[in-house]
Amino acid sequence: MNHGPFTPSGRTDVELPLLAVYCVVLKGARLLLLKRTGTKYANGFWSVPAGHVDRGEPLLAAASRELEEETGLIVAPKAWSLLALMHRRTEERTVIDVFVKAEMFTGEPTNREPNKHGGLGFSSMADLPSPIVPYVARVVSLIEYHRDGRSPYVLEYGWE
Repeated sequence: MNHGPFTPSGRTDVELPLLAVYCVVLKGARLLLLKRTGTKYANGFWSVPAGHVDRGEPLLAAASRELEEETGLIVAPKAWSLLALMHRRTEERTVIDVFVKAEMFTGEPTNREPNKHGGLGFSSMADLPSPIVPYVARVVSLIEYHRDGRSPYVLEYGWE
């Protein structure tokens, strides 16, 4: 299997996962969520703002870009902290999902992609909407532990 021009040392047996960033934005005990609609993946499910990291783009800049593109909220790249790293496998590919967290932002959430999102807003952590994308729900369930100063999490999903 040839993975293209970026295969290290010409090897064809190395994993070349997609890199995605997930924006966990908190306002006190409320989490910013959007409802995926009109998409090919997880249509009808709630999730945090997220997207792929573009080639040559720094991870934290990608988080800030994706959040602003989807919600209009602004978070400086240096304001993100690591919440979790997940190595996820689907039928088509493997993905490195990086969940970053911010509690300081400017602006008010606005649905800037209504063709992709049917709802957007802060939800109480005690009463989250359902359903949430399953692997995102797994990370969301760890948020309170992270606030207690525990280390960022390294998780795997889809390898069972």
